[in-house]
Parts: sequence; C-alpha cells; structure tokens
Amino acid sequence: MKNIEGSSRSFLLSLKYLFFIKKNKFTHIYCREEKLLFFLIFYNKLFFRLPLKFIYEAHDFNSKKSFWYKYILEKSDKVIVLTKYIKSKFAEVIQNTNNVFVSPDGVNIKKFDIEISKEEARKKLNLPLGKKIIVYIGLLYEWKGVQTLAESSQYLSDNSMIVFVGGKEHHVEDFKNKNIRYKNILLVGSRPHEEMPFWIKSADVVVLPNTAKEDISKYYTSPLKMFEYMAGKTPIVASDLPSIREILNEGNAVLVEPDNSKKLAEGISRILNNNELGVKISEQSFFDVQNYTWRERSEQVIDFIK
Repeated sequence: MKNIEGSSRSFLLSLKYLFFIKKNKFTHIYCREEKLLFFLIFYNKLFFRLPLKFIYEAHDFNSKKSFWYKYILEKSDKVIVLTKYIKSKFAEVIQNTNNVFVSPDGVNIKKFDIEISKEEARKKLNLPLGKKIIVYIGLLYEWKGVQTLAESSQYLSDNSMIVFVGGKEHHVEDFKNKNIRYKNILLVGSRPHEEMPFWIKSADVVVLPNTAKEDISKYYTSPLKMFEYMAGKTPIVASDLPSIREILNEGNAVLVEPDNSKKLAEGISRILNNNELGVKISEQSFFDVQNYTWRERSEQVIDFIK
C-alpha cells in the first residue's frame, strides 16, 4: 500500500512541478527521489517536451532495483553520488561514467567552529567537569555501530562517560534497557540541532562507530556528523571502513577495527591518554574539512552540471 501511495504522490507532484517549471522557464531538475524523478522524466517526454536537463543524486546503489530506477539512470543527464564506491557500481550499468560525479556531504563550518571552551560547553549541557567524556551524535540504528560503542564502555576507565545524543524516543528506551548493565553511559535522546556544536565541544573524543556488516555503512554513507565532528575541532575515533576512509585517515583521526568493542575502547583510550595526539588529529581534520563546506559542494556540483 505504501508503494502505491508513494507512486500516486510522485505522479501528482511531477505534474504540479512540470507546470511550475514550464511557467518559470527552468532549465534543470535536480532530484534524489527515484519515483518522483521517474515521473518527471517520463511525463516531460510524453506531454511537456521541455528542454530540461535531469540530474539524479544517488545515496546508494542496488542492481536489483525496479524498472523506474533503471529508467532514471538511463535518462538522467548527470548523476551525483556520495562516494567513490557508488560511482564504481554505477560504472557497471552506465556506459559513460564521465556523467557521474562524486560529491560527499558537507558542513557549515561557522556553525560548529564556535568560541567556547570544553568546560563552558559542559556547564551549558549540565555535564560533569571531571569526567572523560566520549560523545556519539546520531540515530541509534544498528548499522551505525551504537551497540559496539555501548559495549566498549566496559573497557574504559571508571572516570569515562559515553554520551549518546539523538535517537527516536522508542529507540532510546529500547537501547537503555538493553544496556542497563553499563553504568558509564548516558542517553540524552533527541536534542535540537542548534545544540550539536556544544555537544561536540564538550567532548574529549567524538565517535563514528559504523558497522562493517551492512553495505550502507561500509560503502555508501557519507555521514553528516563526520563533517560536523571535523568542524568542531574535537578528536575523532572512527571505524576503518571504505566509506569513512574517503574522508578520514590516520592523519586526521584514529581508525579502528569495526564491530570490535575492545578495539574501539583502545582507540578512544589512545586519545584520552595522549593529549598531543588529540590536538594533532583534530587540527588536521579541521584543516581537511575546509574542502567540504556546503558552499564548496554546491559550486562543484553546479560546475559539473552546466
């Protein structure tokens, strides 16, 4: 039923958009919703015949997807993807990969590079000043590796606290019940995005513990929080995965074996016990993230689709 309803909405929206596009004489359509783009291309060809360029932004790849997915790949003038791996998979079905451009996600650096000390951020968030604080920001989905992070707490010192920021209400409750035996984790639930710079600044370490067990994590993701962590100038510990390595490396983060709570704890401890290392990698990650602003991304995409 959901697929039928989704198709109906996409059908009606496509007609509405095409009338609007015709009235305003637009030249390009940029879309990441497959069904909507299918109807836009199909009905433009059938009824409107406007001289439009169609650009599809893909966040994953599945060779077994439906006929409309294959149709938009064939008919799109340009394709934007998040990772090099996605581009390599599109090369299997698209003859001209020159029309495929890799453009990772980005960040508003000014929003996260705030002038506040770690202590001030903790006071604002009511966090303990004397603890070693490890922060994870994001949803509590399994593929994000949050269970591995929770389990890593048993290998950290008693003076450490892992703070999970985010998650839908029922996920937070389930996660809390599942991990009730771990005494040094704190779940604060969903918080306004305006608070995220303060959570990052409050941390001694921020973590990106993605799993290697699912392709979305291993190959496709370009995590927004990764760029936000980098812009926040806080040392990063992350899973050593192809998707993550497109941005992070040993020079700007500590990379650890995925799905291994003990190795994750060791990576976190490396930073907690070595202030010089933390400063070094956080400064390098902040330098590197200058290439991944939203403005930089939009300018590169516009240049590509012209």
